[in-house]
Amino acid sequence: LPPGTSGTLLSSNGTGTDPTWVSPNFTLQGYIAGLEISTPGSSTSFTVSTGIGCDSTNSTMLSLSSALTKTTSAWSVGSAGGALDTGTIATFTWYYVFVIAKAGGANPDVLISTSISAPTLPATYTLFRRIGAMVTDASSHWYKFIQNGNTFTWDVPFANAISVAITDTLGHLLTISTPLG
Repeated sequence: LPPGTSGTLLSSNGTGTDPTWVSPNFTLQGYIAGLEISTPGSSTSFTVSTGIGCDSTNSTMLSLSSALTKTTSAWSVGSAGGALDTGTIATFTWYYVFVIAKAGGANPDVLISTSISAPTLPATYTLFRRIGAMVTDASSHWYKFIQNGNTFTWDVPFANAISVAITDTLGHLLTISTPLG
């Protein structure tokens, strides 16, 4: 491609005149950049940073051009609105965070759901992409974590197995603090 252009050569008639270029219409399967989640912890709010990611069907790129702060209330459009897809927020429960949009990636927003792969989308929203997971505490507030790319680290680590007595040579299952699925 010539410098400063992007796209695919659509046609060239061989006469030396400028060719016609068309922008490509494609998605990058599984792509995600930005869209990082943060919360101050002990709070009902969280923020998703600007970014872009391919939707769950790898057909449309979903983009947040400005950060959105959402709450644990029922979903409503825009920053400072609720994010919960159905019901009421529960204690000690994992919630999956999604970027959602209408057809073609229009009106992007953020939603939380207990479903890892099938959130209940608001009317007219058809696209979604899971970007992470968060868990509530005994007060239905978010536990604080730090996200760096695909790595989520607890601000204060959970003690999943303290003084567990293992008195035999058999394997034992322990519940640990990670999202289901």
